[in-house]
Amino acid sequence: FIFGSDVGPLVDTSIEQRNSWFNESASRGQIITNQISNLNEVEIDNSIASLDKCNGSILNVIEFNAERGRRWLESAELLGDADVIILNEMDNGMARSDQQHTTRLLARYLE
Repeated sequence: FIFGSDVGPLVDTSIEQRNSWFNESASRGQIITNQISNLNEVEIDNSIASLDKCNGSILNVIEFNAERGRRWLESAELLGDADVIILNEMDNGMARSDQQHTTRLLARYLE
């Protein structure tokens, strides 16, 4: 696990590097995946949420799959009542989401 303040910058991969991975055989997929920093990390960051958000006797937990980093903003309104949001397939430095940290953007949106 890594925590919000411990998150280092992502290592940018060039278009040339990505193209070379694309041309690799499928059997090398796990080897290539292992070369990408932060890909298999879980980030925990509670620095954005207010400390008094969870003060009731019921804890509302929502799990959300962003489906390859897409539709997270469109779905943000559905997540607003949660005390805890468990996310997967969010992006942090992916071309498909304009190199953005979509989890932090979502957290700021829900503030």
